[in-house]
Amino acid sequence: MWWQTQGTIGSWSSRRMGAFRAALEGVAIADNVIYVADTENHLIRKIDLEAEKVTTVAGVGIQGTDTEGGEEGDKQPISSPWDVALGTSGSEVQRNDILWIAMAGTHQIWALLLDSGTLPKKRSV
Repeated sequence: MWWQTQGTIGSWSSRRMGAFRAALEGVAIADNVIYVADTENHLIRKIDLEAEKVTTVAGVGIQGTDTEGGEEGDKQPISSPWDVALGTSGSEVQRNDILWIAMAGTHQIWALLLDSGTLPKKRSV
C-alpha cells in the first residue's frame, strides 16, 4: 500500500509514501486528510488519502529552539511535536482551520493556521 511505513527516516515529501518511516505520534483526521506528529524528524506531516500524497506542513527536519514562531510552516523549525488536534479559529464559518501542536521539546502548544500555512507568533491566534 502507498502509505506503509518502511525505508529510511527523513524529512521528504512525496507523491508516494513507500519509503516513509518515522517516529509517528499523535494524529488528527479531517475528511480524507490525516495530520501526523513526526516527533523524531521534528515535522508535521499531512497525508492526503485522496491524492495519495504526503507533504510536510510544519518543521524543517531538525530540532528547533525557537519558542515564538512566526514563520511559514515549512520554514519554521519546531521541537519534537508529540500530538496534534484540529480546532476552529472562531471565524463565522465553523470549520477545522487550526492544527494545534503539542511540542514536547519546548513544552508548548503551538497553532498552525491551515488556511495560510503559518505558525503565528505567540498570542496572535
